[in-house]
Amino acid sequence: MYSYKLLVAFLLSCFGIAQAQISTTNPFSSQGVGDVSFFGDAYFQGMGGITTALVDSTQTNLYNPSSYALLAKGLPLFSMGVSAQQSMYSQNGVNSNARSASITHMALAIPFATRFGLAFGLKPFSRTGYEINTHQVVNGDSIFYDYSGKGELQEFNLGFSVVLIKKPGHTLSVGANGKHYFGRMSNRRMAYQKSNQIVIGSFQDDYLSVSSQGYDLGLTYKWRPSEKSELTVGGTFQPQYSLNAAKGFTRVYFGNLGNVAGYDTLVPYVRNEGSVVLPQRFNVGLTYEFKQVNDSIKKRNKLASYLVSAEYGAANWSSYSESIPGSTPGEALSDMTSLRVAFQYTPHRFANDRSTYIKFYDRMSYRLSAYSVALPYMQDNFQAQDVGITFGIGLPVVLNRAVSSINFSLNYGNRGTEATNGINEQYFGVGLGFNIAPSYDRWFRKYQLD
Repeated sequence: MYSYKLLVAFLLSCFGIAQAQISTTNPFSSQGVGDVSFFGDAYFQGMGGITTALVDSTQTNLYNPSSYALLAKGLPLFSMGVSAQQSMYSQNGVNSNARSASITHMALAIPFATRFGLAFGLKPFSRTGYEINTHQVVNGDSIFYDYSGKGELQEFNLGFSVVLIKKPGHTLSVGANGKHYFGRMSNRRMAYQKSNQIVIGSFQDDYLSVSSQGYDLGLTYKWRPSEKSELTVGGTFQPQYSLNAAKGFTRVYFGNLGNVAGYDTLVPYVRNEGSVVLPQRFNVGLTYEFKQVNDSIKKRNKLASYLVSAEYGAANWSSYSESIPGSTPGEALSDMTSLRVAFQYTPHRFANDRSTYIKFYDRMSYRLSAYSVALPYMQDNFQAQDVGITFGIGLPVVLNRAVSSINFSLNYGNRGTEATNGINEQYFGVGLGFNIAPSYDRWFRKYQLD
């Protein structure tokens, strides 16, 4: 019954998120297919965006499909998250502020049998959202230019994984995600003059829509040399492939922007179909966890966990291209690389321990991380860089032996280029994520009578 209700709620939520607009305020999102930064939930954000070798039995990880079979057995796991960001932009002494908020993902993972797991979920692939205003004086008259864009590309994942090796000291799992990409991004370029409170000018609207399929692969190897130590190595790979896409545009002249009936279409709406090429990308990660174990002499002690993780990723966005009739090439993109490191400390790692000397905050996980990302966007031959730090907290929630969690993250970063006229962005972000494991159904409880 609980699983059925959870599945219905998930499908309704997926429909809702598909209709909602995911926003960003990144000016670089005007290039390529938009902003392709990391959009993960609060758990992964608290770890600096590391996903490849972070395999937790209570956390849904759509980024590495081999993790599905390593979840806690017997219960489905529903996951979702939200995030918000405050950005401060500066360029040539001109400053501005912007806010954005979005849903990071929705997913449902179901481990079954002893070696298998499957999951499906929705998460953003890229986002477009910007507004740039400028003007110049020509023959004593001011001409204003507005550039704006919005939209997103989503990816729906359906994945499966299997544990190939399951021994006390070794575990090897593999998995794959089938992906369906869909969404639409639009841009508007407008030039106009103001005369007696009337706006006169023209604009061009263009859009890019995608509806196509793809896939990625994942691998996780766990080595436990002792009861206290565990080493996890993870890797993910997505090959280069083409997506079916369509592009359209139109140009309109207006004698009064507020009077739609007076618009004059200069170029009728045109739609052309073709494809865009997404790059090959891979990630490799390493995680080491040290766990304190029970002391036979001292029973009343906290069993802490110390975890360190690192990840390197690369995507050859320089190979991105659009094969659509009538499409003009945009700005060339560069290869994207990322390096992320993180540390997590849990004072007491058994969330369901009800001992009186274990306080609630002892069961919480505390996270600190840093990241450096070379973004694929260029400005005046300088590549954009994104550098930041994050802090996170994980709160376990135990209901009838089922462990759910609430994750919270804060991050601060700086994004921009070293170009003379470069755009610089300082941002503060906050994230909230939920991983919900429904409690055991009462129908399946067995009672013993003395």
